[in-house]
Amino acid sequence: MFAGIRRSLSKLAMGYVQRSPDMAVGFRGQEVAHHTRRYGPDDARTIVSRADYAVVLHRAGETEQAEVELAEVIERAKATAAGADQAFMQNARTWHAHMLFDLRRFADAEREWRALSLVCEQLYGSDHPDTVAAHQSHAAALYELDRFQEAETEAADVVARLTASQGADSRDTLRARSSHAEYLYSLGRYSESEDAWRQIAEAENRLLGAADPGTLHAREEHAIALYRLGNFQEAAAEFAQLVMLRERTLGGGHADTQRAQAWHQDALTELEQP
Repeated sequence: MFAGIRRSLSKLAMGYVQRSPDMAVGFRGQEVAHHTRRYGPDDARTIVSRADYAVVLHRAGETEQAEVELAEVIERAKATAAGADQAFMQNARTWHAHMLFDLRRFADAEREWRALSLVCEQLYGSDHPDTVAAHQSHAAALYELDRFQEAETEAADVVARLTASQGADSRDTLRARSSHAEYLYSLGRYSESEDAWRQIAEAENRLLGAADPGTLHAREEHAIALYRLGNFQEAAAEFAQLVMLRERTLGGGHADTQRAQAWHQDALTELEQP
């Protein structure tokens, strides 16, 4: 029943979201009021409509209000029939964890993502997309808490799972590999980070082309890792290429171009040191 309700309402609501977030919030709010009057606050239809209302609030930029609403929905659902619907609860808790993260409540988000990772493992298995996504989000929360070693360990596991199920160069795997490379850099493991970014840049270039933003981002991170390793000659050459490509695609006044120019100058300055 829960899935059917969500499907029947989502198309209509998302039409409102695309036209006007305020209209979508108004529509969902009216729907909650109607269901509460007709069915009562503990009916499954009311609880689902409140959850949908919270998601629309979040998408409209009212994340603080959305988080409060969805937290109340989850607690109420636990005491009613809705709490027995594992898929509904997992979906609601996933949205709630995203809201906590967006509100920069990283400790709360980390606890929720850790719990959700275990729930998804039990419900779907270790290689299910929802399970992998929960672990990936957990790693991001750990990273924001400066728990870099735990984040790196979690991210490495995500990369291994995605590589096994999708291959090393799928979009999902490349995003996960990028996060892992970033965490390695934060740990000061520059040699491993440099190798990871080099491989990512090669894959992005092969799949998307030399001027694609994803390729250029990976090349910049690779050049920064080279710089941190003291390989200033290679770093300067890589930054020079980045400046040329970004001037061509973005223009000389773009922030990304100027950042590459600054790094290039820093690398040249290091080369001039005795």
